[in-house]
Amino acid sequence: MTRISTPIPSPRSAADTAIRACLTVPCRPEQVRVVREFIRQVFRDDPDADIPVLLTSELATNSVLYSWPRLGGTMMVTVSDIEDGMVRVEVADAGGLSVPVPQDENDDWAESGHGLRLVRDLSDQMSYRIEADGGLVTWFVIPSCGRDADR
Repeated sequence: MTRISTPIPSPRSAADTAIRACLTVPCRPEQVRVVREFIRQVFRDDPDADIPVLLTSELATNSVLYSWPRLGGTMMVTVSDIEDGMVRVEVADAGGLSVPVPQDENDDWAESGHGLRLVRDLSDQMSYRIEADGGLVTWFVIPSCGRDADR
């Protein structure tokens, strides 16, 4: 079952952070399309909506490929407005045996990690955190509307 809520206060965030939208879906391959449609709807007024759609799709795909099916086997996508006109997009899942690390630019033959290079290169910031229950949250930050001219 897909659950969408927008907006709600964030119990984990600072006072200057507001959740714009949240989606929880089963951590299954066919749900990556649902995540893309959700992000496209959230960023419908952004002329560069393709960027958060692509980056979130990469993180959702990694959740499907690498997270453990415990905790109900779901992934949660959260879009939050943060300080200075920026937006943070998070993809949370049950975690797995590894953490997300972009491949080295010189390793074009690597079988994985190229999607994380896109996330790193097209966002202003990206990282991850491991939750107390072992879950993994991978996130990126982009400008709220439009991109810098030099990107």
